[in-house]
Amino acid sequence: MITLVAIVAVIAILFLYWNFRRERILVRNLEDLAGQTQPVDFAAFSNLLDASQDRFLKERLPLAEYRRLRRERLRATLEYVKRLAHNAQVLMRLGEAARSSPDPQVAQAAQALVNNGLRMRLLAMQVQAKLYGELLIPQFSTELEPVAERYRQLTEAAGLLARLQQPAFAGRVAAML
Repeated sequence: MITLVAIVAVIAILFLYWNFRRERILVRNLEDLAGQTQPVDFAAFSNLLDASQDRFLKERLPLAEYRRLRRERLRATLEYVKRLAHNAQVLMRLGEAARSSPDPQVAQAAQALVNNGLRMRLLAMQVQAKLYGELLIPQFSTELEPVAERYRQLTEAAGLLARLQQPAFAGRVAAML
């Protein structure tokens, strides 16, 4: 039993390290965002998270076909969650750079962006673990909807910072996320 706990602890530590290792993401201002973020088709992602879509497929497809399709959908969802986590890290770097602004509104918005980014990254780690579990056991199903709401909050925080720093650039920031 102790050996099993030790193995799980080591795997958890490696998973945390892998998710939080410092990537070379240099974002000092809004212009640096271009090319750093990964696009997310939010409509497609929301469709993958929709439990009613999964029920629809389960009711209409043979079991083997449903399981195959479910695994494909889980892999696609996992890819989207990885993109969300990456974008959260990029936005955290942007917020970290803007926290030292002499404008208190900008500094406050930057801190909110960092906080939202950190929450998104932590949630993304949890969701990734759940998705890997579902890939191993497709019958196991968990609720993943909060990740979409958390990402929406993160993009709103990024939009606020962009509007405060460079109002003309705010629309482009939303398009990059």
